[in-house]
Amino acid sequence: MRVVTIGFLYRLNKKNILRIFIAAKLPDETIEHIADYIDSISKRISGVKWEKPEKLHITLKFLGNIDDNKLSSVNNIITESVSNICRINMKVSHFGAFPDLSRPKILYVGFDKSHQLNDLQSSIDMGLSTIGFEEEARKFIPHVTIARVKSARVKSMCKINPPLPIIEQKASEIEKIAVVKSSLTSAGLEYQNLFVYELS
Repeated sequence: MRVVTIGFLYRLNKKNILRIFIAAKLPDETIEHIADYIDSISKRISGVKWEKPEKLHITLKFLGNIDDNKLSSVNNIITESVSNICRINMKVSHFGAFPDLSRPKILYVGFDKSHQLNDLQSSIDMGLSTIGFEEEARKFIPHVTIARVKSARVKSMCKINPPLPIIEQKASEIEKIAVVKSSLTSAGLEYQNLFVYELS
């Protein structure tokens, strides 16, 4: 396993508070496949903000706002969790919404269940609990967020006009895990990798 550290990114934050999540990075061909699917359904769905292809990922753990002096400990936990993990085989499988399609807040592309990814997510979750982060109460559902409803206050804001194309099932392989910093800019949320872990 190789760890790529991009340390200068977080030292630029004067407040020393970072918004952090742990992500499984998608290979380019999977991103292209999901981006093509977004193009095929976007004209049939209104009232949502679509994610850009470069922001597509699977969230393994959202840490929220943390002090940057915790980053070293987070890096150690993730390094240990991925140390003996091989590349993870998965399959793009379906389109869905949270909490459901009748009252969506988030639209997503889901994957077939992967014991490998579930075990890795559980290991990361348990490891981070030892340094003060709460374990997830919700069941882990591997997915890529592709759109968010613009306003949760207006129930009819998101309109889905069926029939929607069915996404083609396609094999994928997770090769990299990352600690990612999320920053709110005038252009919206921007993501920066702080640590990247290449699976064997």
